[in-house]
Amino acid sequence: MRLEQLRYLIAIIECSSFNKASKILHITQPALTSAIKALEEELGIPLLARNNKGVCPTAWGQKVYTDSVAFLEQFATMVAGWKLSVQSDGQEGTVRVLALPTICAYLAEFQLPVFYREHPHISVELDEVNFLHFSEKLRQGAANIGLTAVPDAGARDGLAPLVRMGYEALPLLADEYCFLLGAGHPLAQKPVLDREDVKALAFCSYTFGREHEKGPFRQIMRQLGQKHHLPAVCLNSRETIMTMLLSDRYATPLLEKMMLGHWAVVQKKVVIRKVAGETLLPCTHYLLHLPQNLLSAPENRFIAWLRGRYAAPFTTEGL
Repeated sequence: MRLEQLRYLIAIIECSSFNKASKILHITQPALTSAIKALEEELGIPLLARNNKGVCPTAWGQKVYTDSVAFLEQFATMVAGWKLSVQSDGQEGTVRVLALPTICAYLAEFQLPVFYREHPHISVELDEVNFLHFSEKLRQGAANIGLTAVPDAGARDGLAPLVRMGYEALPLLADEYCFLLGAGHPLAQKPVLDREDVKALAFCSYTFGREHEKGPFRQIMRQLGQKHHLPAVCLNSRETIMTMLLSDRYATPLLEKMMLGHWAVVQKKVVIRKVAGETLLPCTHYLLHLPQNLLSAPENRFIAWLRGRYAAPFTTEGL
């Protein structure tokens, strides 16, 4: 399969004609017909059919057309990025980072303002993704750099697929989960919760669809011996979860260090509580990235900066 075959298919479907497409593509009609026939034979499915209006896609043809348009657009973006990485000296450009929602907020609130003062011509785009879909999105090429928090008990298995693909995995920060409650919640007055307190909590948490069983919430509940404790509300946004906490009716488990600087915690609208005798799902934050020779100069600059900065607020400056 060749890229031009996909471009040919797109042109034919959009023109509804082999003849019109051949003129736009500056290729003879027999050569165009031959290329599409070869593509159909390779895929083993008919892609085009004729009707009274000319040529139209089959059901499979429409699927291949839609995917091809998206693929070629992404490919063009990648090529532009390759060119930029060759031309740039690293002083300017765009860096895209895939990260958990709490890590995105931490970067935006405490890290990027400092980075932009030192590198004013490099832009960082943060793409939020939940815990369970992080590896999948990174493998799909959503970004060359990722930041996640992996439970220590399964870190090797969790990172293995990405490491096999060539990603480098650098540990940045030790963390753990904790429970957050609104300051007016009845249990917020206790400095430390116990297991019986947890049984009485109504939860709001991220939703992971059918894969929810693998999420941090379920792992924490199993750790506390509450295998069947379901959250009362499943949500997709961290800020929506925080809004629910402010109602003083719900609790949620989130990464402790990522929440220390949140405005609601700083202003004591929301409190952080641990469980007596428990370390809830110990995790390590990891920086994952492709080998440096495959990254743009701005990406390498951001990685080098982040490696020395990410954990600094928890060791020297404080949040």
